[in-house]
Amino acid sequence: MREKLCVTERRIKMLTLLSVNRQMTRCDLAKEFGVSTRTITRDILYLSHIAPITVKDGNGGGVYLESDFRQYDLYLTDKEENCLYAVMDNLNDDNRDTIKGIIVKFTKNTAFTNQST
Repeated sequence: MREKLCVTERRIKMLTLLSVNRQMTRCDLAKEFGVSTRTITRDILYLSHIAPITVKDGNGGGVYLESDFRQYDLYLTDKEENCLYAVMDNLNDDNRDTIKGIIVKFTKNTAFTNQST
């Protein structure tokens, strides 16, 4: 039997699941977490205040998480970012640009992101 999660844990896991899958139905989410679709609907309402979630009803509908949304744990840590900066010094221009792109894509440091664009 599946372990029962508290509300906060379930919502965090739901965001993680949506960030990987980008789209799921309320029924699929309810089955995944062992709760009712009504509970999932309440969770979605709550999460929509902190994440860019869209709900589409009908055929082909579901719960969608915008593709540019990143949870905190999907960003580089400061240690990982500093390591990439250190490695950049030893790379050719093409590889340096690739590493720069990775930093821009996964960094929390908006100052670097704004400088790079």
